[in-house]
Amino acid sequence: MSARLFVVDGPGYLYRAYHALPYLSNSKGQPSNAVFGMSTMLWKLLRDESPEYAAVAWDPPGPTFREAKLPSYKETRPGMPDDLRSQIALVMRVFEALRLPLLEVPGFEADDVLGTLVERMKGEPVEMVLVTSDKDMLQLVSPRVRVLSANARGEPVWYDEAAVTAKWGVTPEQIPDLLALMGDSIDNIPGVPGIGEKTAVKLISQFGGVSRLYENLTLVPGKLREALAANRPQALLSRELATVSTRVPIAQGLEDLRRQEPDWERLRTLWSELEFHTLIRQLPASAPAAIAAEALPTLEGPEALERWLGAVPADEPVAVDWVGEAAPPEPALDALGVFHPAAGVAVLTLGTAAPDFGGRRLVGHDVKPVIEWWLARGGSVPAFEDTAVGAYLLNPARTSYKLDEVCAELLGEGPGLAAPGTRARWVWKLWEMLPRALKEVGLGPLYEDLERPLVPVLATMERHGIRVDPARLEEFSKELDGTLVGLTRQIYSLAGGEFNIGSPKQLAQVLFEKLKLPPVKKTKTGYSTDADVLEQLALGHELPAKIIEHRTLAKLKSTYAD
Repeated sequence: MSARLFVVDGPGYLYRAYHALPYLSNSKGQPSNAVFGMSTMLWKLLRDESPEYAAVAWDPPGPTFREAKLPSYKETRPGMPDDLRSQIALVMRVFEALRLPLLEVPGFEADDVLGTLVERMKGEPVEMVLVTSDKDMLQLVSPRVRVLSANARGEPVWYDEAAVTAKWGVTPEQIPDLLALMGDSIDNIPGVPGIGEKTAVKLISQFGGVSRLYENLTLVPGKLREALAANRPQALLSRELATVSTRVPIAQGLEDLRRQEPDWERLRTLWSELEFHTLIRQLPASAPAAIAAEALPTLEGPEALERWLGAVPADEPVAVDWVGEAAPPEPALDALGVFHPAAGVAVLTLGTAAPDFGGRRLVGHDVKPVIEWWLARGGSVPAFEDTAVGAYLLNPARTSYKLDEVCAELLGEGPGLAAPGTRARWVWKLWEMLPRALKEVGLGPLYEDLERPLVPVLATMERHGIRVDPARLEEFSKELDGTLVGLTRQIYSLAGGEFNIGSPKQLAQVLFEKLKLPPVKKTKTGYSTDADVLEQLALGHELPAKIIEHRTLAKLKSTYAD
């Protein structure tokens, strides 16, 4: 499997962590929400992805070369809040404890550090993953560079070249041209007044980029041509500002970014100081095995696996832990960590064919991606036990069933950031106690007869999908359209006038200012109009009930019918 270098957009992660969580502080009053969010996201990233190389890019203090070109660059951004500023030093301690190299160069933004690393790594045998939600960074995507972002629910979103085009309508290298025309309010890049995203995409699709557009300006109609001509210097400057630099004098090379084992005691001390008890429980109780899979025995090919299995009794299971990407319908798995007390730990490199475990059962934690991988290769899928399913039955109230967290709850300690072979040992430890624990609470039959057999069924569904009737869905969409039109008329009538039903601000004005309904909950931006609030208000007025119905049908239409 090819090595991967993950580089995190540090400032982007910091602000995302800060805004994602409410104000937190320890018992001494030290603000800590950004540190907790940053710690949680980095811990999850390193644990789930296990990259061979990793680093964090950071913005330096003081101006960068872009301010020299455009003094108003990023001028509209609010200053850093004081409670966030007080957490920066603590965030740096997180990087140090996780032993993540910090890449910071005076005069250059973190974006430019990322761009320069992409350019520098072109000759290295490594795939790059840029961990960022900044759309500017999509210009760096190539066959060997992907972007790992997140959606509004915090779920991972991967961008390769096809995904960039599907999202923005342009190729990765055309992203600066797109921003040159439509601008970027976040960075205060002006663009061309009057040109939005749709027009910008259309122009780039027609001409290929800003330079060719201005060479053929006579082909652009009327007022649009006039706007482009009047703002040519601004458009060219905007493109320059949106283009990531690849000439940052970075001192570190690839080997300087190789993952090291975290300083567990420094991490424990810091998280204890900040009272991050949920994270502390995920730390290994003692010094763990080395992170790198190369430090464990590697099984290459069927003969090596057969020799390893020679020590495993035929009627006993093998514990596995997978490494790779779990996205259905065909997960990209690189390796399996394997463990049995008689054979020890090892890392099994996965090829094009499914491995043969000699009919033995496999025990894994969240095995659905492994089954889907097996199905994609047409092999006979082994019988699987799933410790994540067992953990769910024991505690269905959990919000997450990651191996580390389940081990911390049921065993009192967890694998931390250990290698996959070592993590497979923890899967085995869980399996040793789960059947007995399920039996004690009377859930053994539910696991055996329903929940475990359901896992391969769900895997098959995810791989093959479900049959739908496009014509019936189109008909259903039209039916919903008609219902929504009628609902909209009723809402306008109850509100005494038209307004944007999808705007929380306008809805709040109608409910609380115009109709004088009692406010239930206030947020940073005003009175809340979320589902809980509307349900309470619906007890005393018909309009909130109609809004709930409208939202439900509109969501049904956009998500399933359209």
